[in-house]
Amino acid sequence: MSFPLACMNEMQHMGGWTPPIASDDHIFISAQDGYVYRFNRDTGYHDNLWKYPNGEVSLGAFYGDMVIKDGVLFGSSYGDGQGKKCQSRNCVTNIFAIDIISGNSIWSEDLVRLDSTVVGGVNIYSDNTLVFATSENDDKDGIGSYIYALDIESDSDKSLKNRTSQRILWKLPIKGKIYGKILIHENLAIVGTISGSLIVVDLRNNEDLISTGEREYSFNDPNRLLMEFNLGSPIVSSPVDVGEEICFGDISGELRCLAKKEIDSLAMKKSESLSTMQLDENLGIFRNLKLDGWIWAKPIVNDEIIYVTTLTGNIYAIDGNSLSIIWNTKSKYKGKAVGGSIIFDHSGQESLAIPFDKETVGIFDLVTGSVLGEFPVDEGVLVSPLVVDNLLYVIDREARVKTFSTGDRTLVRCFNLEKLEGCR
Repeated sequence: MSFPLACMNEMQHMGGWTPPIASDDHIFISAQDGYVYRFNRDTGYHDNLWKYPNGEVSLGAFYGDMVIKDGVLFGSSYGDGQGKKCQSRNCVTNIFAIDIISGNSIWSEDLVRLDSTVVGGVNIYSDNTLVFATSENDDKDGIGSYIYALDIESDSDKSLKNRTSQRILWKLPIKGKIYGKILIHENLAIVGTISGSLIVVDLRNNEDLISTGEREYSFNDPNRLLMEFNLGSPIVSSPVDVGEEICFGDISGELRCLAKKEIDSLAMKKSESLSTMQLDENLGIFRNLKLDGWIWAKPIVNDEIIYVTTLTGNIYAIDGNSLSIIWNTKSKYKGKAVGGSIIFDHSGQESLAIPFDKETVGIFDLVTGSVLGEFPVDEGVLVSPLVVDNLLYVIDREARVKTFSTGDRTLVRCFNLEKLEGCR
């Protein structure tokens, strides 16, 4: 299948696609210069004594979500392995785990490096395992991606003999390339591929399998891939949890939902067989809704209502129970909504903030879809904003962090990540 996504491997990867994230006291922002910076939540000021990595060799380009757990910031980036952005297919992924107080890695090896890219970011399974999907530099061997599981435990918490154990717990080869973030449901990883399939992977470790008397997996065992739904259209958008279902969109504009109980039932059947279950829509277990335009950004869910933006500028509110459209608004803003939307309180009214890549962050009424205003960002925004403490943090395409009041939408602070100084 040929489609415009193919060009993503034939360019310099510029980054700037990782949303800001907050801890109790700080905001963490990845910059286009390949470093992670820390800002004080109380004052909004940049902490000029904290950055990662703390040296001359940067991490390259940032893509996908970071996560914080127990005072550690986990995330991914990729570059040429020498601190610069990578060109075309010659990329090295960096997986990092940073103590948010000291700014140092919690791992003795500092970074986990892989010859690949990670676009969708990372997720945490069972409190102690980092899971993510790579997109391989070279898929001539028929492998487009790997799904990895990493031990996230700090080396300071391990005995000396255990510090030499392998950080990578297992990896699973996947035929199609994966650009989305893995959704975790119980012991399963669920994610889409550019080949047009939705895959379901067993995340359990061998200790769990032994305790239930099940067959153990080898390090790169293809039997971890429990099932593959072959649906036809490339899936870039990450799946989301909608009550009793998992829902996701593809670039044909199709929103599909699949009951969790169906996934669990099929997973139980797969445990009786060694071969991956190859399935398609003819099974009749998907609910579908056709929308206008590519579904690229991850949908968001609130009270079982699914909010979806498409690259044609259509914004939908969809009832998750009936899978019917509640309202549909056509955006008049320039550019495309490639970054994720967020729900926030705008002067006592629940609202939707949607970033557009060439102009602004639009504000839409959650109930009616009507336009309520905007946070003026003339240069456009690629990633989801962050709202904490009645402030909206957004990173524009000129590498500036702009902080707005969610009440009156005034610009409170501006900081230039390239010059590491204030701006207007």
